[in-house]
Amino acid sequence: MDDDGRILDSFFPVYQFKSPIVRGNLNEGGTVRRYPLHNSTIVTMEYYPFIYEYDDNGNLKAKYKIPGFVQSFYEYDENTRGSTFLNRGDNSSIIFTKKINNHELLIGLKERRDAEWISREEGFKGEEWISYYVFNVENNQFYHIGDDAFTQPYSGQKKGFHVVNKGLVINDMGTLYFIEN
Repeated sequence: MDDDGRILDSFFPVYQFKSPIVRGNLNEGGTVRRYPLHNSTIVTMEYYPFIYEYDDNGNLKAKYKIPGFVQSFYEYDENTRGSTFLNRGDNSSIIFTKKINNHELLIGLKERRDAEWISREEGFKGEEWISYYVFNVENNQFYHIGDDAFTQPYSGQKKGFHVVNKGLVINDMGTLYFIEN
């Protein structure tokens, strides 16, 4: 985009996929976070197991594999224009990213193992939790900072880790801990 908000070109090369339906479904949950001190823009996609780092000119500097990320297999049917995940039972997805400071990105992964759809009332059965990672843009390292129970899927409730101006607040069953940046 230019300074007036006009779109000049697609930022991320994945948008060059031929099928717009598959492209849209795979990328609809992406985020872009800017780190000017490091000449870096960090791009994530909900179902992609990588963090992509670009320079100020939009050139790919590096990509980093998110530890423990289980990627879903995706199938698109040209006849019905429908799409499904083939391994819904075991997968990871990025549910949020949050810039903590000028050097770190907090990443929340929803993890599912042996998940099975039961019904609309009961939802999924199986193991579900949220894993929290911090990616340090300065040294290009991931740090696993903890896991949290994900007991109410699709409720919109975020719990466990809360980003504040000077660091993170961790809620561990009602006991609050503070990690200062």
